[in-house]
Amino acid sequence: LLRGHQRRRHGTPSRPSRSSKLHILLQEYSSHILLYMKSLVDRQYIDPSPCKGLGGGRIVDSGQLRDWRTGGCLVLSDLLPMKLVDELQEQVATLSDKDGFGVESALTFPSESHALNLVTVHPRVIALSCQLLGVPEDTIRLSQSEAWGKTGIDAKEFAKRKPRQALDQRIHCDYPNHTLVHPSPWNNPDAVSFILYLSDHQVTGGGTALVRRTGNKDPAYGEGKLTWTPGVRGHWINDKTMAEENYKTRDPKVYKFRKTLYDREEILRFNKGTMLVYRQDLWHRGRCVNPGARRYVMNLTFRKAEAEWVGHWHPGWARKNYGLGWPIRKLETFIASLTPVQRTILGFPSPG
Repeated sequence: LLRGHQRRRHGTPSRPSRSSKLHILLQEYSSHILLYMKSLVDRQYIDPSPCKGLGGGRIVDSGQLRDWRTGGCLVLSDLLPMKLVDELQEQVATLSDKDGFGVESALTFPSESHALNLVTVHPRVIALSCQLLGVPEDTIRLSQSEAWGKTGIDAKEFAKRKPRQALDQRIHCDYPNHTLVHPSPWNNPDAVSFILYLSDHQVTGGGTALVRRTGNKDPAYGEGKLTWTPGVRGHWINDKTMAEENYKTRDPKVYKFRKTLYDREEILRFNKGTMLVYRQDLWHRGRCVNPGARRYVMNLTFRKAEAEWVGHWHPGWARKNYGLGWPIRKLETFIASLTPVQRTILGFPSPG
């Protein structure tokens, strides 16, 4: 009686119609599609992983070390103290007198920026370099240290760009202008490079694009493929569109190969203090900075002491210090504060 009363009072629940069932299925299907599309989008980006610092000269853990050995790069947060990174960012923004890369300035080591000098020989940077290269601390040498800014421009100005500008860079490896010889076998790298980001990608854009190696049979890193790049095979053109159009007409085989590299790109989502650690035979490129924004970075390279074929990126620490002139002479004061290992990395004889 009670159940009958309730049915009469509230009515019998209606069954879903075919149209409503279809609507529910479409909603579920749409949500799955959106999740799948989101996973594809997320797959195109790389976010930093924490740098744990395990002690005993170990800066990254076994998983990160495996990623370096297989993929050829690491994207780390927390490698350097944020106080030092903040000081560096402020000094770089103040001293920045160039909008480019590879030109001697106040922001090349030894620098008028004390923070830049400290980062250059920071114990954690040295320890990480040695861990990744698999060598003792006193057997690496500094070959590059500089900071610089890149400014984004609007479409009208971008259309006037020149072939050698790096506003939207062609994909490449760094070894051709760092070493006299072809890179050593993958399991025995000669050098390790760093890009320390002093800006936030959400403000500036300009995230570096990477093609991580997937293993020994990765076609992107097959025999001879590292030479399929402007300046090694064909004219040196830095702009992506111009370089690839040149290959399309002059060397279609290379053009098709390089298109597969762009299809595999992953974009680094950096924050201030993010550190990209990479090999000189890793495919990568710089991308456009947002119009009107200015992105600051610092580049570092350390090589094995025995790898004398890895060239000195700068004229030399002594010449740069001489150029600073009296009464500045900051390098002498800075050197006096360093440990024997830090001085050895700059080229001083090892103790004993």
